[in-house]
Amino acid sequence: MLATLPIAIAGYAVIANVSASSSRFAMTCLMAIGLYASVPCLLVWNSNNSAGHYKRATTSALQLAVANCGGFVAS
Repeated sequence: MLATLPIAIAGYAVIANVSASSSRFAMTCLMAIGLYASVPCLLVWNSNNSAGHYKRATTSALQLAVANCGGFVAS
């Protein structure tokens, strides 16, 4: 996670300052690489920090439910 998120941050920084569409597309791909690689790490980190089977299942479900609400907010 700590290795991939800086890749995504670099992509965001370049997109904010570049207007060429080919560069923006390349940085969008770079952002996707950085963000999608960190999702499993975040899911496992949340599960490992919850004690008990039911708490672990509840926190994982809550985390995924909140993440899926991002699509609702974005649309």
